Amino acid sequence: EESANGVRAARRPVLFPLAAREWMAVNRARWSESNIAIQEFNLKHLSAYFGSMLLADITPQHIGKYQGLRQKEKASNRTINMEVSTLRMMMKAARLWGAISEDVRMLPERRDVGRALTPDEEARLFDACRKSPQPSLYTAVVVFCNTGLRNAELRRARWSQVDFLKAE
Repeated sequence: EESANGVRAARRPVLFPLAAREWMAVNRARWSESNIAIQEFNLKHLSAYFGSMLLADITPQHIGKYQGLRQKEKASNRTINMEVSTLRMMMKAARLWGAISEDVRMLPERRDVGRALTPDEEARLFDACRKSPQPSLYTAVVVFCNTGLRNAELRRARWSQVDFLKAE
């Protein structure tokens, strides 16, 4: 039986890889390129662990073990939470998340990331970029530091969007 968003409800046994492909196919058209890349990255890790399982057989215990394994692989708690969020979205689409949601715990995330660089840290960063074998690195980092652009925004920027006289 199909749900309102076109994903088959999990009344039939569906292996994780097939469920992942179907979920991506249903959602790809409404997602940005960057979101597609994020979901594909998350699914790569999820598939390595859940790939031989039926979507309906995934339990909170499996998710907890997955989180522990990813921590041993040195993935950050933020990364692991994003991967579990991908799994949650898949399971929600298949109407399976409600049965386990209360028993799944997300990992604590650092709140001290994103702080401003000190002037000394900024000078050392610029110096390291100047010494890099990648000639465009220094320019990119200067632009990032002065505009707040994200990586994808800078990569897609065009010279026609830059006005040196107005500093825009």
